[in-house]
Amino acid sequence: VRGGAFLVAAPKRKKRGKKVPLAPGHSQLDWMRKTQTMKPPQVRRLAKEEIALHNKKDDLWMVIQGRVYDVTPYAPFHPGGVPELMAGAGKDASNLFTAAHPWVNVHRLLERCCVGV
Repeated sequence: VRGGAFLVAAPKRKKRGKKVPLAPGHSQLDWMRKTQTMKPPQVRRLAKEEIALHNKKDDLWMVIQGRVYDVTPYAPFHPGGVPELMAGAGKDASNLFTAAHPWVNVHRLLERCCVGV
C-alpha cells in the first residue's frame, strides 16, 4: 500500500487453445484472398440429421449462430488446427466458437462457406 492506494492483481485470463504451425500460404490473410475467388454457395434449409453426417475432417460442417458452414476448405487455415475444428463437427458449435473467438465475425470469415440455415 502506497499513499492509501491498493494494488490489485489483474484477473487471470482463460487459457486459449494452442496455435499450430500453418503451412506456407495458409495464413488468415491467405484465407481472405482465397475467399475472393470462391463462388457463393447455394444456401438451403438443412435438417440436423443431414448436418450430423458431415463430421469428418475431409467433409466438415458445423452450425454457428444459426448458419451451417462447410468449413472443409477453411480447415488448413485454422490457427488451432483441424483437431480443434473437429470438436464441433456435424453439430451446433456456437458455444465452442463464442467461447474461443468472441471477437471474430464468423459470418464474414466464413461467408463463402455458408451452405444452409
